[in-house]
Amino acid sequence: MGADGIADIHRGYVAGRYRDGAVSDVWTDVTRCAERTFVAYLARCRCGWLGDPHPANPDGYHTCQHELINNHSRGSRPNASSASPAVPK
Repeated sequence: MGADGIADIHRGYVAGRYRDGAVSDVWTDVTRCAERTFVAYLARCRCGWLGDPHPANPDGYHTCQHELINNHSRGSRPNASSASPAVPK
């Protein structure tokens, strides 16, 4: 456990949303999956926080990283809706 427990609770990553709506776990490296495996990328944290969906492409991946660092890690956006609108195909 980290000095204050925060480091163990907050481990962010870029998750992928599958066609059936399920979201990948921390062990899935979305950059190594086949094209069109995911319909969207989302910033996600072990604490349960889930960011907004972004296109499943390199720009969307980097946007998720930015969202995780700038929105969740700094506490400016404590809870994004897990029922975020779908990303156009």
